[in-house]
Amino acid sequence: MNIVDYWNISGNFWEANPQLIAHPVLKLLHKGDKTRGKKESSRIMWAVALATDFSSKYKGIEIEGRKDLIAKEYLEDPKFDWDSVQKYIDVWITFLSPAQKHLVLWERILQEKSLYMETLNYAEHGMELEKMLKTNGDLYSELTRLNKMLAEEEGAGHVKGGAHESLSETGEI
Repeated sequence: MNIVDYWNISGNFWEANPQLIAHPVLKLLHKGDKTRGKKESSRIMWAVALATDFSSKYKGIEIEGRKDLIAKEYLEDPKFDWDSVQKYIDVWITFLSPAQKHLVLWERILQEKSLYMETLNYAEHGMELEKMLKTNGDLYSELTRLNKMLAEEEGAGHVKGGAHESLSETGEI
C-alpha cells in the first residue's frame, strides 16, 4: 500500500496527493499555510514522506541518519526540528497498513535495543550482551517475516508496470 503514488519532491505535495488534505490535521496544515502555492506545507509534507513512507528511496537508511540527510539535503536546514512535525508523522503512520505499522514498531524496538547495547561495555555486561545478541537472531527472523508479508501485501492486486489487476485476473468474475 502506497500513500504517495507519484513522487516529485520538487513539485507541490498537495497537487500530487490531494486526497490527504481530507485528514483534519493535514487540512489545518494546508489551510494555515499562507505561502504562495502552499509551498511551505508542501515542503514539510515531502520531508515527512521522504522520512516515513515505505516507498521512499530513503527507507533503507536508519531513521536518524535518514532525517539528518533529508534536513540537510532536501530542507537545506541541518538543524531542522523534527519534533515540530511529529504530529504529521503520526498522521502518516495512521495511513499505513497493519503490516507496515507492525514493521515500524519492530524497526523502532530493534533500533532502541541496538542503541542500548552500544552503551554497555563487555567487561561489566558481557553476559547480558551475549543474551541480547542471541535474541537478535529471533528478532531479525521476525523482521524478515514481516518484510516478506509486506512485500506480498504490496504485490497483491498489481501486475507488471504497477497497474491494478482486473476483476477477471483476481478471479472475482
